[in-house]
Amino acid sequence: MQGWVQSPGLPGSDREAGSVSRQRHSQADNLGLGSGPGSRDDEHRPMTLKLKPIDGQVLVITGASSGIGLVTATIATHLGAQVVLAARNARDLARAVHEIRRSGGRAVYQVADVSDSDQVAEIADTAIREFGRIDTWVNSAAVAM
Repeated sequence: MQGWVQSPGLPGSDREAGSVSRQRHSQADNLGLGSGPGSRDDEHRPMTLKLKPIDGQVLVITGASSGIGLVTATIATHLGAQVVLAARNARDLARAVHEIRRSGGRAVYQVADVSDSDQVAEIADTAIREFGRIDTWVNSAAVAM
């Protein structure tokens, strides 16, 4: 369970492995916190997440004019996602969007420097204006200070 510490015990000590975890569980049980999400009852239950399929997502990808950002955008559109590419280089962004559209993908771009919060807001505005929402935001842009 996340947040609980397991004690490995020390040679020659009377502490056994897991004693801290059991002590905390016991304290939680005494406070009436022993059931529900995150309780001892959940300790061995597998966690399940329901993720939205990639072909139903709108992704914003920064640093998308080259490298990992561009590859991420290209693969995502091949899998059916709609993407907003963002980076500082307008020419490379336009070329990337052209290639994605030529291969049947849906993409737009927004020139932006992610170190400027107003420009980051413009990226979000573009996504909402063009696709109605943002499902996933991928930060792949490098920022130098």
